[in-house]
Amino acid sequence: MPDRYKYFAKHRTKFKKKSGGIIICFKSNLEKFLKFPKSNSEFVQWVVLEKGLVEFNKNLLMGCMYLPPENTKYTSNEAFTEVEIEMIELVNKYNGQPLIVGDLNAKTKLLDDVVIPDDGLFDILDDFEDDSFVSYLYDYQNLCDSNVSLKRCSKDGSVPNNYGYKLIDFCKRNNLYIGNSRLPGNDYMIGLTTCNSVSLIDYLLLSSRIFSLIKEFNVLEFNPLFSDVHCGLCFCFHASVNIFTTHSDDNCSSQRGHARWVPDKENRFIETLVSDVTTLDEISLLLSEDSSDPKERINTVVDKICDIFKSTASRVFKPKGRSYLSGSSNQLWFNKQCRDKRKVFHKAKNRYSFNKNKANRDEMKKCGKVYRAEMNKSFESFQHALESDMRKLSKKDSGKFWKILKRLDRGGSDKDIQITIDQLYEYFKSLNKSDVPDDDIDFEDLVNSIKSKPDPVKDIKVTFIGNTTKISWQVPMRTGNSRIFLKNSATTYVSLDLPRRVSTRRHGLNKDLRAPASSIMIEGLQMCSEYVVVIMFYSKRWSDETEQKFWITSE
Repeated sequence: MPDRYKYFAKHRTKFKKKSGGIIICFKSNLEKFLKFPKSNSEFVQWVVLEKGLVEFNKNLLMGCMYLPPENTKYTSNEAFTEVEIEMIELVNKYNGQPLIVGDLNAKTKLLDDVVIPDDGLFDILDDFEDDSFVSYLYDYQNLCDSNVSLKRCSKDGSVPNNYGYKLIDFCKRNNLYIGNSRLPGNDYMIGLTTCNSVSLIDYLLLSSRIFSLIKEFNVLEFNPLFSDVHCGLCFCFHASVNIFTTHSDDNCSSQRGHARWVPDKENRFIETLVSDVTTLDEISLLLSEDSSDPKERINTVVDKICDIFKSTASRVFKPKGRSYLSGSSNQLWFNKQCRDKRKVFHKAKNRYSFNKNKANRDEMKKCGKVYRAEMNKSFESFQHALESDMRKLSKKDSGKFWKILKRLDRGGSDKDIQITIDQLYEYFKSLNKSDVPDDDIDFEDLVNSIKSKPDPVKDIKVTFIGNTTKISWQVPMRTGNSRIFLKNSATTYVSLDLPRRVSTRRHGLNKDLRAPASSIMIEGLQMCSEYVVVIMFYSKRWSDETEQKFWITSE
């Protein structure tokens, strides 16, 4: 991201591979006015614009929405329902007015999104006490009060699709209205196409009370660097004051402002000012002499006083000029091939801006795709090479490894932070602190026991085959000897050692892999009796047993 910008992203989680999502970029100084509520729908990301940001007495709930095209594996027939449920919940939670912007892949042509009640409802609702219901029915009157046309315009000549009808129903249920062709800007009363110069599928949906808040709405020229076939939508809000502009120092101007006052250099400023005896004498002389034009004399004195203050401040405070990065300072992965492709793309873009025709548009689109593909290729190659180099150098050459890290630290770390040896010692001491006392711990025995101790026996299963009972289990491969006990009350009926022997042929020799036994067949057990199976594994340093009860009953 560029400096002083941040972003919030919602990734599509339905598929394991990269499958897109929604990202919202914003300036860092606007972060305190924005909230990003958590939501489950993958088709929309909500952002709350607090009422102090724009000229409005309520919060704004803006949904950045993307619906994949119909009949694809990413889409859902319940997409609009999901968005509607979340919108109603968040509107009530944040007490806001909703608006939605994005690629909805919905073709509506000139379908009417305004519901005008029948005149006969006036007689029916005359004595109706629920004012909220009446205001819901006649919400469209807010458009009339704001001089917004109830009829839409559109250059989309395609037939409305299923999404288009669902979008219109969604708008009617929630008193949302399509802003395209209804707002001031290059799209006013036109309804420009937004996709492939053929269809209108990118929308701005607004509640009736927000129309007066929109200052301008424009459909941008197609730019293949940002999208494959879509034009961007740009809209501006009315803001009370411009509280988010940067300082004048950020402006690139030949006339820089005056030096800022530094309290610590006050005495030095006075000494330097007094030491300029020549200028002070000139001012005294002008004040003492008589002149036929006192106004001119006073203006001259004031100018000299201003000059001496400015010159003294510039010498004492020494304002540092702002350093600007040269054009060649790009990202590390942005190589010569990327710069060449960028030049070609900019030439094609300028050619299309000068002469807008289909040939120049296609050429600009082609160059944009080539430029974007070259950037992706360069970035992936850089990431792969960087990862490989860092893995190798971290083990072989720590000096070069840290040089790479410093080279990647484009933002620059805080060099004023200094950490003492004592602080490092205390940090790692607390990091490795253990609640277990150190007394009477034989670390050699502990390591050996960890190495030799297998996982416990798993999944003892008992099955009955006629008069035969089969007991099976899963055991770890690293056990020593093993024994099974079959008990009824206090009597042991079976006590057998289970050898761990499985032979196989390797290189012409029989080799004992010491695989554990995993089952045993037992006959003659009594009916209607409860038995306990105990399987014990033991080695030189470790022993463990697992038991399980079962009943033998007659059919």
